[in-house]
Order: sequence, then structure tokens, then C-alpha cells
Amino acid sequence: MEGNLDEPNRAWHSMDTDAALSQLGSSAGGLSQAEVEKRTAQFGSNRLPTAKGVGPLRRFLAQFNNLLIQVLLGTAALTALLEHWADTLVTAHQQALETMVDPDHKRIEIQTKVLIGVPFLAIIREVIGNGRDLVIKIPEHRDWLDRLFGSDDMHLLRKCPCPVWLTKSQAQKAYRRVLAAVDVDDAFPPTELQTRRALNRQILEMASSLAISDFAELHVVHAWEAIGEGAMHGAFMDRPEKKIAAYVNQVWKHHAVALGKP
Repeated sequence: MEGNLDEPNRAWHSMDTDAALSQLGSSAGGLSQAEVEKRTAQFGSNRLPTAKGVGPLRRFLAQFNNLLIQVLLGTAALTALLEHWADTLVTAHQQALETMVDPDHKRIEIQTKVLIGVPFLAIIREVIGNGRDLVIKIPEHRDWLDRLFGSDDMHLLRKCPCPVWLTKSQAQKAYRRVLAAVDVDDAFPPTELQTRRALNRQILEMASSLAISDFAELHVVHAWEAIGEGAMHGAFMDRPEKKIAAYVNQVWKHHAVALGKP
């Protein structure tokens, strides 16, 4: 008996075994060889179609079909490009430095180095890392950003652990009168006072060395303020001018004596 195979909606799951086999034209022993050949010729082989395989190159390229991987690859490429650009700039600046100092190489040993980063931070790292004693540079041209965030010169003057000497491009080659400003105020804790005195000695030593080398005059000044002088002129105290002048003169004598100490 040849079963009806063209009824896909038949409830095969609700039939018993014999009924299902009868409808399919089969038996518990299976189909005969002749029936197999007949149905194969009519319906084809009982296998799924074979899909076309994906080659190794396409499988490799498929690994990059991911947004995160694409971002990482783009970042790596950009980093490599920036590093190459930075290396090119460093090389160009190094060559410019070598050219600039070449005339003086015969008289003195000169080391050149190109620093990368925020200027004042890079300079301070160089001072600390290599034990530099003095920083000399020309003043920078301040723009509105410097006024808003502070210039590199101001950061250096406040934070550099060694003296900073700013020299203008039009400065004269020799100095005739050198001014050294020191602070001899003693109204500080002992530790702070000791630090200030050490700075005063360093300022005087450098100023003296410069004055001697240029056969210049050396002038030492100390600027001070008489605390309370303004209040004495105010409406609440209104002290007589003689008393105010006497107070200011007393403060002046105290600082004058301190300035005269060795």
C-alpha cells in the first residue's frame, strides 16, 4: 500500500503506530528496496542541502566586525600616528638646539635636551630629577589664557625648587647696578625663619657673584609694611600724626637692624 505523503497538516502525533505506518505506506520492517528507489526518484535524497562554506579569509575579517574592536584599532592607529609626529617634532627641535649652541661648544660643555609636556611641569621635573641649580629663561608672552589659569613663568617662580632667572631678549649684556631684594622680617615660626634666612643668603651670594663679574654696584633692599598704620589713620582710632610717625619709625628701625645682621 502506498501512503499519502502530501498531507502536512495531518495529526501524526495522535495516531497509533500501525495507523501512521499505514498512512505512510511503510511497515515496522521498513521500506523495500524498490520502494526506496521509487521514493528517492520522486522526492530526492533524505538529507538537508549543504550550505556553501566560509573561507578562512572571510572568517578572519569577520573578527573585526565589532564596534569595540574597531574603536580599539582606530585608537591604536591614532596613537601610533601621534607618537611618530611627536618623534618628528622632537628630532627637529633637537637639531635646532644643536645648531643654536654649536658656536659655544668650543668654550664650554653643553648638553641639550627636548622636554615634552606642560612647560613648567617638565622644567620642574628636569630640575628635581637631575639636580639643576638655576633656571634661566626668557619671559613668555601672556595671553588671556595665562591670565585666567596662570602663566608658566608664574608657576615656575612659585613652585620651582631652585632659583628662576627671567631675562628679557633686549636686556643689556653688562649690568651696572644689581638690586637684591631680601626679606628679613622675623615674625615667622623658627622653621620658616630658618628657610627664609637661607634664601636670603642664596640671593646675596648670586647677586654678589653677578656684581663682581660685571664690576657692578650691588644694592640690597628690604620692603616692609608697618602693620596697623592704615588703621591709625582711620576714623575709629584717629591717632595724631606724631604718634603714627613715631610708630612707623620704630618699625623701620627694627627692620633696619635686622637688615644689618650678617
